[in-house]
Amino acid sequence: MQVNLFKGYTFIDKAGEIINHFYRNQDPPIVPEISPNGMVILRPDDITEELKVSPSAIWAHYLNPSSLDQVATFYSKNLIDIARILNVNKVTRVGWRNYFVYEYNNPKDREQSLRKLSVQEDMKVELAVYSITLSRVTITLSISKLSKKDQKQTPAVLIDIDAYIAYEKPNEITEAERDIAEIRRTIQSSELMDKINALIK
Repeated sequence: MQVNLFKGYTFIDKAGEIINHFYRNQDPPIVPEISPNGMVILRPDDITEELKVSPSAIWAHYLNPSSLDQVATFYSKNLIDIARILNVNKVTRVGWRNYFVYEYNNPKDREQSLRKLSVQEDMKVELAVYSITLSRVTITLSISKLSKKDQKQTPAVLIDIDAYIAYEKPNEITEAERDIAEIRRTIQSSELMDKINALIK
């Protein structure tokens, strides 16, 4: 997940305050990288795998969260806390990228499902990319073949959902919080799921 900041160069002066914010009791956060271009904080909380803060954006990575609500809650809290430290109150874009894996019983079922995406019988789809706009949320949706790294090499597809709302002019940080919730609802919506199911089933 990422929110792009407007006038975020106070980062250069406030990096230490951000690091101090993520202390856990007496333990400092793990910061393997810091420069005027930004910093990386590893596992700043129990849910966030990695947090990157730069003058232009606040980006976070989550691995196997229990729900999209959990991601939205933890990211929004970090966003507001860091923006307060940076004294930044305007943003230009909110983006959320999610990966899902859909498994098939066997390779034949996967090939049969993906065949409908081919323009000719002798052409096999390895990667298909689509663009969709639902309400205010623009989505780039890609479907690619993969085999899970388990003992059975389970045939599957990777569903990559890159959803965002870009603003024509800088918007209040409170709008970013609202739009994180809107993107989450869109990713969870039956409308988007129907479109994905039409591609993979």
